[in-house]
This record gives sequence, structure tokens and C-alpha cells, in this order.
Amino acid sequence: MINKRERNFAVASLIIILALIYSNSFNCAWLFDDTINIMYNGNVHMKWFSLPEIIKSFHFGDNIANRPFAYFTFALNYFVGELNVVGYHIVNFIIHCITSIFLFLLIYKTLKLPILNEEYGNKAYHIALLATFCWATNPVQTMAVTYIVQRMTSLSGMFYIIAMFCYLKGRISQHLFHSIIFFILCFICGVLAVTTKEIAATLPITIILYDLFFIQGINNKNVNRTIKILFYVISGSLIIFFKCFKFSDLLDYSAWIFTMKEKLLTEPRVFFYYISLLLYPLEHRLMLDHDIPISKGLMDPWTTLLAISSLITIIILSLIFSRKKPFLSFCIIYFFLNHLIEGSFIAIDIAFEHRNYIPSMFLFPLIAIFIIYVIDYFAYRKSIQLVMAFGITLFIASNAHSTYTRNEIFSTAKLFWWDSAEKSPNISRCHIGLGGIYLGEEENARKGLVEMYLALNLRHFAYKQIASCHVNIATYYLNVKKDEDRALPHLFEAIKVRPSMVSAYNNIALAMINKGYFNIASLYMQIAIDYMPVDAELFTSYAQILFKKGDIDNAVKNAVHAMNIMKNENYYRPYAVIAEFYKAKGDYDTALYYWEKYFKYEPLNIHVNLALVELYAKDKKKNNAKLINTVGAILALKGDKSIKELFDIKEKEKNNLVYVPEKKVLLPIIEEVLRELSSQAKLNIAKSS
Repeated sequence: MINKRERNFAVASLIIILALIYSNSFNCAWLFDDTINIMYNGNVHMKWFSLPEIIKSFHFGDNIANRPFAYFTFALNYFVGELNVVGYHIVNFIIHCITSIFLFLLIYKTLKLPILNEEYGNKAYHIALLATFCWATNPVQTMAVTYIVQRMTSLSGMFYIIAMFCYLKGRISQHLFHSIIFFILCFICGVLAVTTKEIAATLPITIILYDLFFIQGINNKNVNRTIKILFYVISGSLIIFFKCFKFSDLLDYSAWIFTMKEKLLTEPRVFFYYISLLLYPLEHRLMLDHDIPISKGLMDPWTTLLAISSLITIIILSLIFSRKKPFLSFCIIYFFLNHLIEGSFIAIDIAFEHRNYIPSMFLFPLIAIFIIYVIDYFAYRKSIQLVMAFGITLFIASNAHSTYTRNEIFSTAKLFWWDSAEKSPNISRCHIGLGGIYLGEEENARKGLVEMYLALNLRHFAYKQIASCHVNIATYYLNVKKDEDRALPHLFEAIKVRPSMVSAYNNIALAMINKGYFNIASLYMQIAIDYMPVDAELFTSYAQILFKKGDIDNAVKNAVHAMNIMKNENYYRPYAVIAEFYKAKGDYDTALYYWEKYFKYEPLNIHVNLALVELYAKDKKKNNAKLINTVGAILALKGDKSIKELFDIKEKEKNNLVYVPEKKVLLPIIEEVLRELSSQAKLNIAKSS
């Protein structure tokens, strides 16, 4: 058994090395799917730790999420630090450390089992430690660790490996009570793994094969019994699987540029590509989207047939040699088995790096065994052993450096998408992501438009991403060119391609607001809300539309609902609707309270300052000092424009404004304040003279 000193060294060294190479990841930005799953998902914005809030976090929209436990952990992060990315990254890092520790313990204890002890027992510690270091420091894992939302993968992997460890402990324990406890823990971790991400559905099969290979031993009797057990387990799992998911959705390839047949033909090539990526993980090979040509037939490309035949041969050989080399056979089967769900008939993307997190856990022991045996073989040549040791150190150091460098790519969304577009220039999604960033920058908006048209011309994406392209192009025409007529055709094309494209309905509504068609805008915003009922921004925009229609009571109800969804005091947009509601009711003090709350978050917003001026003037005696300061702020914020020009601009924007500054109301107030200031200045000069 492992002694305390060796165990402590392994754990401490893993944590220290991982802390060093992931030290630059804790401030990395929100990216890609982080937004919809965490940032704008009100269900995980837990303000109070209570049963209703916990249950709510299990949902995505109005329905139970497929990965409820993952969302619950995001809710806990939000409860502690809201949307501060540091907390989310720290949790992801801790998950990776725990997974690494249990992987080390599992590999070590497996190699010390009676069936394997004679061959590997005296080398078990070194094999387990080397394999774990190679796995944990591999830069391919950054996609599962540094990319926040992929906690779904890493957390599922943590529970997966702990479940296997608990099963082993329960299986070999000499005390019935201890066995029961470990089996219960195994079951709990298995449930948590599956409810974190569905890929852990292979866990029962993995455990059954693990038991056969390493505990029972492979003979005809045990194999026959195991086949029967596997039949019932797989049948039961499939029944549960298809009860939880619509079979038609799993096979819906209408949104993809490939068919089910093409995906099944391509995946064997992807599996071998994954292996090359894990063994040769240089930074230039790591990216969000890998441009892997789709296999159209067995010989198109010719590597398709080679990959399929190689895969079949490797699996058959693994089974044939499973009696003589059970550990090597299990490691190979484990890798392909745990790629099976995402690499099968299910209609999802062809390849992603984070999918290697669980499958690669037992890939590196093969490498470690080879290295340790080579070192032992050259025991009589110390110089060769030193060279080998140096090579191993260099390999791990290179991996660690690549991981550290790769983390820097995640530091900002702009850098992340630029890196993706540079490495995968033929994939549309990368240009859509980069273009979206550029469109948000006034000086680069034109670049954003170019990226979107480039993505459309490439047509290398899931068809649903065409909708994103059209929405982003429309955003350019709406926000930059102020041209609703050029934007609307793109938005209608987006919902034609993807009827559930929420942002398209939202932007159509905004375009209709600009044109003054509030009833039409209301209808499109309602459709957007039906598709995404947890988006506070949609309810806020809907509240503004209702306010413009004159339905003030419903407007404020939707504004309050938006705030309840976010449960975040920093979410201030609804304050404008609520403030104007009270103003319309004649409750100026409450209206002023909400405008001042808005002002707290946007003190340089000239529109907010104008609203405050009007309300301060209602009780000039009480608010005179504030009135003077706010008028001064407006004069500073208006820049070179005259006050009258400022009102002309606001008049053009009135359809988009809940509060519309009226020249005839505000101009006399501002002029009076300026006259008073002028008189006071003259009086002060006279006194000083």
C-alpha cells in the first residue's frame, strides 16, 4: 500500500504544479456559451440559499435542465460572488485538482490489485504519478477547466472518477459495512456525474468492465455472466435515455451541414485525431473549432476507411489480449467507450477538445507504462536513464508551458475569437464570434460586418449559425447605420432559418420601435419571451414597449419581473420604467428615488441627468443644490452641442426612450438655473470688489 509520505508528495506536487500553470486563468473572461448558461440565465442567479431557489437553479427556462447539478453549482457561485469570474474559475480549478488526485489514487490502487500486482505492483506509484501529471497538465484540458461553462464536463469527470474509486474500495473492502458505504457513495457520485453531464451515462458499463478485467478476472464463465449483466444495464440505460430525451431531437440533422451517415463515418478519424492532439498538444493545434473534413464515403477521404479498419482492429486486439494484458486492453477500450456518446449518431458538433477530459484519463497510463519500462530496461546504462528522465521532465514542462500560454487566450473574448478565427479561417462560427466582438466596438464595426459576410460566404457551420450571421449583420445596420429597412430583411431571414432565434425577434421589435410601430414591436417581443422566458433583458424591453403603448401598469409589472429574474441590484435598466410609472401617477418622490438609483450606475448618462433635472425642479426648494449640480453636469456632458441641439437629438430618439425630455419643460428650468448662477456670480464679484 502507498505510504503517507508518497501520497502527500503526490497530492502536494499535483496541486502546486497545477496552481502554477493555471495561475493566469482566474481572471479569464466570460466566453461563448457562458452568456446564455450563466450570465443571462436568471435561474442560477441565487440571492438567497433556500429550497425554492435551489429547485429553481435546476431549471433552464421553465423546464428541468438536462444538467441540473451543473447549474446548481453555477447558482452557488453566483450566491457567493455574483458574476465575478474569479470565483467560477477557482471552483473549476479545485474540481480539476480533486479529479487529478482521485485519478492518481485509482490508477495506483488498480495496479496493486492481485491480477495486476505481479506485473505492475512495484512500479504502480511511478506509473500512477507520471500518468496523472501527463493528464492533468495537458493543455487540451484547458477547454474543460478554463472555459467556465465546461465545468459541466470537468465536474462530471470528477464524479465519474470518484465513483470508480468508491466502487473499487467497496469491492475490495473486507468489512461489509465499509463496502455498503462505498457502494452508496459510488451510486451518489454516479447520479451526480450524469446529472452534471449526460456523457457519464457510460459509467455503469465502465464499472462492469473494470470489475471483469481487474477483480473477477477474464475467463469464459465471468465473460458470459458479464455479457448478460451488460445486456440488462445497456437496455435499462437506453430506456431511461430515450425517456429523458426526444429521439427525434437526437436525430435532427436539419441544422447541420452533415448527415448522420457522414458523422458516423467521420468520427473514427476524429478519435485518432484526438489521440494525436493529446500526445502532441502544441499551442497552435489547440482551438475552439477544429476544421476536420467531413467523410462523404469510405474513400472520401481515403483515411476514413483506414480509421474505421484501424479502430475495429484495435478493439478486436484489445479483446483478444485482454487475458494476458488486461490493463492495456481496458485503457484502450475505456478511451473509445467514453467517446461513444458524443461520437455516435447524436446530432451534435463533430469535434471539441473538452470531450477528451474523461476518455483521456486512462490513456496516459499506457504512455507512463512504456516510459517506466524503457527506463527499467536501460537500468545498466545510467546515461540513457538520465536522458529518459530529462525527456519526461521536458515533456511535462512543455505541456505545462503550453497550458499556461493557452490560458492567456481565454483572457478576453476578443482574443479568444481572434485566435479561433486565425487557426480555423474556414469555419464560419469563428468569424461570427469575432465579428460579434467587432460590432460592439464603434471603431471596428465595419470589420464586424466584413467578418459576418465572410462567415456567410464560407458556409462552414451548423445551419442555425446562418441565423446568427443575419442577426449580427442586422445589428450593424440598426446600431451603426440606423437603417431599419436594410436590417429587417436579415432579421426575417434569420427566423426563417431558425424559428427559435430569440435575438432576431428582439431586434425586429427594436426596429419596429424605431419606426414607431409599437403594437407590432410588442408582438415580436412576446414571441422572443416565449422562447426565452428567463431573459431579463427581454422583459425590460417589453416593459419599455408597453410603456410607449400607454399600458403603464403592465409595463411596470414586466419591469419588476425583469428585476426578479436577475435578482441583482446592479441590473438597473428597469428603473427607468418604474420611475416613469410613479411619475405618471404623480408620485414624484418615488420616481426621483428610482432615477437616482439609475444615476448611481450611469452618472455620465446625459439622459438620466435630464430626467433628474425635471424631477428636482418639482421641489426646487428641497433639491436646489442637486438641481444646480445636475445642470452643471449636463453642460459638461453635452460637449460642443448647444442645449437646443441636444433636445433635437433626443426628439429623434423619442421612440426608444421611456422618458422623453421635452424642450418646453426643461429648457426654461435650465435657463433659470443658469440665470441664477450668473446672478450669484455677479453678486460674488461685487462683494469681492
